[in-house]
Amino acid sequence: MSAHVTEVHVAKFTLSGGGFPLRRDPLISDYPDTLFLFDFANTYSIPDGDPVAGKVIKDLSANNLSATISAPDVGLTLAGGGIDFSGTGTVRDFGIELPASVSAAIYDGGQDFIIVGYFKLPTVANWPAPSTGLSGGLFSLCRGATSYVTHPELVLLAFTTSAGSLFGRRQTALNAYETMNPGTIRDLHAGLVAQVSVRRQGTTTTLRIRSSGGTSESVATGADNTVDFSSAKLGIGNFGQFSNSFATRDGFRLFRGHAHLFPSGFDAVAMLEAEYARNIARGVFS
Repeated sequence: MSAHVTEVHVAKFTLSGGGFPLRRDPLISDYPDTLFLFDFANTYSIPDGDPVAGKVIKDLSANNLSATISAPDVGLTLAGGGIDFSGTGTVRDFGIELPASVSAAIYDGGQDFIIVGYFKLPTVANWPAPSTGLSGGLFSLCRGATSYVTHPELVLLAFTTSAGSLFGRRQTALNAYETMNPGTIRDLHAGLVAQVSVRRQGTTTTLRIRSSGGTSESVATGADNTVDFSSAKLGIGNFGQFSNSFATRDGFRLFRGHAHLFPSGFDAVAMLEAEYARNIARGVFS
């Protein structure tokens, strides 16, 4: 009696490397070169418990990195598919702190990038009032009393001293930056789930806010940053020296964020619109 041997070929399915790449999050299939992706409505990203200080946030991209929650004892909670900042008063520097490899890749990759965050913006009643400085840094590399003017920074995004606005600055050198100001956005976006993005291609940087209320945009032009920001960690949530002037954060939430290298040849608006539609259709952010 002869033995019969059957040869079985097993297809290799991987998150990176050889084989057919599996995607933990297909919502960003249009985007190039993902550096990091988190989503608080996806249990893989935050599988166990409340968003306390030091909590590891898992990367949904194929890079398999991890971020951490930066949160003083201010009682952050998970609600509506995201981190809720209600009741955090004037405490600064908390949210998601991405690994320094994200900043390093952007710095070494020609400084063309796109950073996207999904937030529930403050209501009209809770919108930051005019103050002596910027308030509520949604994106920033800086911490505590560190100034984006005199220390390494990628891009600072914050509410402004001008009532009802959101303000972007990308550093080009120490004490030098380009400014993006789409004007009074509060009337369009207050209290809504919004996709907030900053992108740079070549010498052009664009701040864009998209919600069910409409779209706001501002464009600036400037040279590459001469300051080495490659070892700094990007914060998404409420970071920067200006965050202490935020009057109230009741109802302010962070749901999702991702960062990418962004070479020329990609249609940014089409990409952002497609991803926005996919995320809103999920019905998980409120």
